[in-house]
Amino acid sequence: MKKQNKILHISNTNINWDYRILRALEVSSLVFDDVSGIGIDFDEGALHAEHTCNIISLKLLTMKIKRTYFFKYIRAAFIYFEFLIRVMCILIKNKPCVVHCHDTPALIPVIMYKLFFPTKIIYDAHELMSNKGGSNIIISKFFFLSEKLSWNKVDHFITVGEKIRDWYVSAFGNKNNTIIYNSPLLKPVDTIYNQSYLNDKFDHNFDNCVKFVFVGQLIQGRSIEKILNTFKNITKKNYVVFFVGYGELSSHIEECSKKYSNIFLHEALPHENLPSFLKLFDVGLSLIEPISLSDEYSLPNKLFEYLSAELFIIGSNLPEIKKLIVECNCGYIINDNLQNFLETDFTFIGNHSFDKIKINNYLWANQKQKLIDMYKAI
Repeated sequence: MKKQNKILHISNTNINWDYRILRALEVSSLVFDDVSGIGIDFDEGALHAEHTCNIISLKLLTMKIKRTYFFKYIRAAFIYFEFLIRVMCILIKNKPCVVHCHDTPALIPVIMYKLFFPTKIIYDAHELMSNKGGSNIIISKFFFLSEKLSWNKVDHFITVGEKIRDWYVSAFGNKNNTIIYNSPLLKPVDTIYNQSYLNDKFDHNFDNCVKFVFVGQLIQGRSIEKILNTFKNITKKNYVVFFVGYGELSSHIEECSKKYSNIFLHEALPHENLPSFLKLFDVGLSLIEPISLSDEYSLPNKLFEYLSAELFIIGSNLPEIKKLIVECNCGYIINDNLQNFLETDFTFIGNHSFDKIKINNYLWANQKQKLIDMYKAI
């Protein structure tokens, strides 16, 4: 098959730690001759992934503006305006035949570019952009209007789950689309974690414990306080929980770990190491709070990381999470009271009859092929 000429991936994140974009870049190289990405050079605490992708990380001068409470929205506007201008300049210079836009801020300059130059646009909504936690009404309305006005110019739409896909189609109209789940890339790694790793690291014997794990960003909206309160008060003394990641709640979790012998904090790990590391645990926790429609319809990365490690999953009673857990026969759905569930309704049994055929449909090999097919068709 003759490869197409040039594809450019654009994001307003730091692509060096955005695994979804890095995987798409790697798959693009199987179809296109010239593959590169444009992102922003800033640090949120995540680990940079090992990769060989050609990435331009923009050092925005406006990001040096001091962040203050009253000036934050003006500062954000300046940053975005500089991002838009610099992306437009790169587009005009490179003239890609396909642009893969990751989320709404990346879509807007490409739509402007397409008014003057021919290109195919792939719009990849990593979440429901106009209704997500943490966005104020002005930003949400801006995203909604931007997507609505851009929709007819988009050649192919990608998103992370059926509910979000259905919302976009209902709001803006039908569009060629592909769902790409946030499954981890399973590949050989240098670091293999043996069963004594946790014992040695925390100087604690976990051999007879049921080990629960929460992996991901340690931020609000992820039921972290609920999980902490559960394990502070739980009567089953052999139940222990580990938080693995980074974020604003790290210091709070660390303080709790000093006071309670069944709560532990582990630093963030490279994405490629997670499948091996997670095999040390028994139960994965994915308890999303539906603080926005995007959260309610979400399929968190951690779900697929737990699936890849064949962990038993306890998940929120939200439509996409429930569908996956029921379909794969891989865990329990709970409504609200985690402690009551663990004390009265949950007995961990080591051997589970997971539906591995259904699980394989969600894992990376299947997602990779869908991306390849989409890129060939565009």
